[in-house]
Amino acid sequence: MRRVVLHPSAFVDWIGGGNSLRVEFEARQIQVVVPVSFVTDTMGLLAARGWPADRIVRAAGEIRRLGFQVTQPPDTELAMWLVRGMPPATAPYAALASWLDLPIAASDPELEIAFRTFPRA
Repeated sequence: MRRVVLHPSAFVDWIGGGNSLRVEFEARQIQVVVPVSFVTDTMGLLAARGWPADRIVRAAGEIRRLGFQVTQPPDTELAMWLVRGMPPATAPYAALASWLDLPIAASDPELEIAFRTFPRA
């Protein structure tokens, strides 16, 4: 089974439907891995995009219901990404993907480029 680290930007597309990752997940073809901060990060992104509170609360409930694998990268891995200049909001995703050697799914084109091109240890 394929595994992927899911960034909140990709989850916003997931909520909207028609997302290929969602289709694969629902068909049990992929396992989604997220850091501990995923729910908070996702709610923050939705709030920043102007979503009303009731929709944000429903989205948070949806995340919990989906049962993504929640794990935290080692502090040393996270620190290395922060030291290299990765912003604190995105570093847990890069560190988790690096530590587990998994791809990151992000719908923000700038994030996708950063995750692919950011220097690794």
